[in-house]
Amino acid sequence: MGILLLERFGQFGMKKIFTENMKVYFEQQLPAYILEIEKIIPGDLVEHYLTQGRIISAKFINNTIPDDISDVIQYGSKKDKGSFECTVKASPKGHLPIGGHISKWFRINKKDRPPISSLYQIESFEYDNIKLEIDVDNQVRTLNLSHPEFLNPYYDITSQIIIKNGHPVFESINAFAMDMSKSLLNDIRKIQNNPNDGNE
Repeated sequence: MGILLLERFGQFGMKKIFTENMKVYFEQQLPAYILEIEKIIPGDLVEHYLTQGRIISAKFINNTIPDDISDVIQYGSKKDKGSFECTVKASPKGHLPIGGHISKWFRINKKDRPPISSLYQIESFEYDNIKLEIDVDNQVRTLNLSHPEFLNPYYDITSQIIIKNGHPVFESINAFAMDMSKSLLNDIRKIQNNPNDGNE
């Protein structure tokens, strides 16, 4: 097992092209093995998004279509064919003040965490999942509460490293990457030692 940290420059990243070519090279060199590259979502990143980001929309999702709606649109009675959503959006410059409440829910041990449907009571509407759109550092991220692992784990470290001629000084960004990898390894060890403790 290893940890791979990749640099983004503005909106430009290298993850897709790097991982695709790396897998091809790995297969050529070690055909008996398979290289898997998965995302790691640090708990403090979710915390940062929820408490420091601007939540611009919350989508409450029911994974079936209610009977009354099916009747109106003459969809039939096979509920497994679709889903029904209720979306709440903030004003153009506003935000939905729900990050703190959801952050507390995430901090509960996974095995003891109440179902998502218990977070908010909506009259005459039942939901199974919530998806949040969050503006973080002028980039909109989607946080799927059922699958937080789908979140793209980006850190804006511009203010924490030395920039020269528009680019980070290697020693500066390398030192940050080493500290970040140590922190991620500690998180992984905690999860391995206590698989039911903490977030996803």
